Amino acid sequence: MTELADLAAAVERFDCLMCAAPAGSACRTRGGKIAPKYHTPHFTLVPQLRAELEVRTPAERGPARPDRRARRWTPRCRRAQ
Repeated sequence: MTELADLAAAVERFDCLMCAAPAGSACRTRGGKIAPKYHTPHFTLVPQLRAELEVRTPAERGPARPDRRARRWTPRCRRAQ
């Protein structure tokens, strides 16, 4: 496994607090596609990555493409303000 894939595995052990992506999946955009980088609250759950400014999503996860692996994910609704 590459270093980026190891980082991705560490980040993906947790649910994302921003986009509600389940554990084992990469972060999503509002349109439901895989985000090019993990949301900051998602990767700061990993102690080794707290000092990082961004953590990129590995190319094998297919950033900017719909996620075919996670069928149960649905976007979080935003509250009307």
